[in-house]
Amino acid sequence: MHATLARLSRQPVLAGGLAGLASFVAGQLLLTLLVGTPPADQAVAADAMLATNNLWLIAFMGSIWAPVFETAVAQWLPIELMQRLAAPSMVSLFASAALFSAGHMLGGGGALQGAITFVFGAVLAAIYLHFRKQGPGRAFAAAWACHCVNNSLAIAGIALGL
Repeated sequence: MHATLARLSRQPVLAGGLAGLASFVAGQLLLTLLVGTPPADQAVAADAMLATNNLWLIAFMGSIWAPVFETAVAQWLPIELMQRLAAPSMVSLFASAALFSAGHMLGGGGALQGAITFVFGAVLAAIYLHFRKQGPGRAFAAAWACHCVNNSLAIAGIALGL
């Protein structure tokens, strides 16, 4: 088991992708246990994009572009800045998660999405911090892959009406 985790730690994109799958499944289970089915009128930050009905645009923007932009703004920038200021890792993690959540709430998400994105933002920050020992590029790749897989699964669920 330890050897498998050690090998996985050398492959940030694969590790991030698996973390994205695990966080999506765990998030859906937790959301279902806590609130059942989210109310139909619950605001989602991606509502405007999803209203375009262009599945290719939605897939590209939600699964590729948004994770690149959000990883740069909500993980790379705050964590690297905090590291330069010698802030403890937990402060970096909290700042990153708060920024990630605030961005989604300002983008049109409600309080429920704010809470969900704070937790997911903390997961992304933890992945970034774990892989940062191997360099910021590998950390970025791992957090980005996690975000890509998570968003892709969410978009697929919406497209399939789940």
